[in-house]
Amino acid sequence: SVFMPGRLYVRTSLCQDVFMSGRLYVGRVFTSIVDSSLRRVRAVCASTERP
Repeated sequence: SVFMPGRLYVRTSLCQDVFMSGRLYVGRVFTSIVDSSLRRVRAVCASTERP
């Protein structure tokens, strides 16, 4: 029962690492999607502003 806290700590730290990397990946994908959509909106606005 002495080694259980160590294993539990390693498991939780591993889960935290996976969670943090997953959040970073989701953040990158989200920012890239937002950037592409903003570029599309800007292009559409620029094309509609031209007479």
